[in-house]
Amino acid sequence: MDRVVAERGSRRVWIDAARALAIVLVVGIHANFLLEIPQVEYWPGGLLGGALFHQAVPIFLLLGGWLAGQRSPGAAGAARRGRLGRLLAPYLVWNAATLLTLSSLGEAPPSWKIPLYLVGGYLQFYFLFTYMQLVLVTRWIDRFLDRRRLTWLLAGSCGCTTAYYAVADALTWTGGDVHTFIELASRLFPSLSAFFFVGFFLSRRPEALAALERRLGLLVVSTGLALCAGFVEYERMIEALGDMPLSLLCLAFLPLQLLGALTIVLTLKRLDDAGRGRGLLRALARAGRDSYGIYLCHHIVLFMVVWAERVSGWVPPDRREVPVVWAATLVLSWAVVRGLRYLGPRASILLGETNDDGRRVAPR
Repeated sequence: MDRVVAERGSRRVWIDAARALAIVLVVGIHANFLLEIPQVEYWPGGLLGGALFHQAVPIFLLLGGWLAGQRSPGAAGAARRGRLGRLLAPYLVWNAATLLTLSSLGEAPPSWKIPLYLVGGYLQFYFLFTYMQLVLVTRWIDRFLDRRRLTWLLAGSCGCTTAYYAVADALTWTGGDVHTFIELASRLFPSLSAFFFVGFFLSRRPEALAALERRLGLLVVSTGLALCAGFVEYERMIEALGDMPLSLLCLAFLPLQLLGALTIVLTLKRLDDAGRGRGLLRALARAGRDSYGIYLCHHIVLFMVVWAERVSGWVPPDRREVPVVWAATLVLSWAVVRGLRYLGPRASILLGETNDDGRRVAPR
């Protein structure tokens, strides 16, 4: 516990480096999706690239759970109220702006879905809606957690996420309405709670984290085996159904997402702890501090990049369009974030970097 308290005040490079990698993956998968690249042909790497892209949300949730676990239970209420306040304003503004942008470009969703998207998040904002629920739930239950209840919380969250993937899997195989199920269930916190509470558990149980770090090699091997199992399921689904499930939401891919995210995060942590690759890690960390702002605005930028590309008539041949759009979206989104930050505290509200009293806080 002393280790947790000692580390609480410091900003660890590996966390921001992991955020940087995650936001690059988020923008990459959305560029592939918007350009209507089939999952088997995702750039780069086809399904292998797709498997990597789908580590992004688990990485963000692991880090969110870790940071929630670093806070003292006694001080949880005030800290999380402040955090929720900084999340809510940009969520409402950017979510509505993204929905309005798509509508103006002729991509408006069905009218019955608009209330769902305004409240529960449109496109990438479903994740923030779910994350805010997880932060609230953690605030409510934290005061009651001891070692035994923490273990039960981890087991229950893993059961909820497993059930979510299993139902989506079953609907895929039986021809049910898996899209509607995912749109509704993904906006409820139990669906992705395993990733968050694994991070929370490891933060509160440093001995478990240390044991996992000592077995990082075994974790890498387990991730490789999970990837092989996912490929077997992929071949089976292609043969039987002709396509992959939406967002790889089938039970066979859940171990890959959890183990893969843990492998990436713990590898970065080990490098940071050992003082290796400092130049690269610090460069990633500097970019990672802009990750939340990029997450908020990148879909608007992405749509505008593709729209400008189509209007101009300049479209790179083959799959080279994906890296061009991907890179342009990242750079322009970063420029938007830096531009808003430059305008001062009021504009920083749109990045979640201003407290209720108007004072700026460090990007987290």
